Amino acid sequence: MTSAGSGFTGDPVTVTTAVVRDIAAAKTDQAQQAARRRRLAHQRAVRQRAQRAQRAQRAQRAAAQPAPSPPPSSGGDAAHSPLGICIRNAEEGGSYAWGPGNGGGAYQFALSTWEKYGGAASEFGVAGPAYQDQIFDNAIAAGGASNWTNYDGC
Repeated sequence: MTSAGSGFTGDPVTVTTAVVRDIAAAKTDQAQQAARRRRLAHQRAVRQRAQRAQRAQRAQRAAAQPAPSPPPSSGGDAAHSPLGICIRNAEEGGSYAWGPGNGGGAYQFALSTWEKYGGAASEFGVAGPAYQDQIFDNAIAAGGASNWTNYDGC
């Protein structure tokens, strides 16, 4: 049976059944996609909560860590003062390792900050703890504490 001008051939019940089946399949696909989006959003929220909890734990450990007294001979060792320890813990969890990102080392120096306070560009990304501490000491002595204190809560 052909409807005049409709372009459909065959039994109207068969055509209607096929359309209903296609609509049901489309609704199933949409429901599956929505469920997947909800699962991904939930997983993302769980990861974000875990990351926030880890940051809070690091901050609590940093705050609870007793600050060692500065060495008697130096008296002006900013890197080993409570401020320096707080900044190292806030920036890199106390690690002096250099890694990827917008800064580096224990104090997460930007290259411009590193060079501004006497760091050699050739040492940026490879300097050991003593060299990093020296550049940090230079920064603090020059009044550069705000490079960190405005961001790290120290």
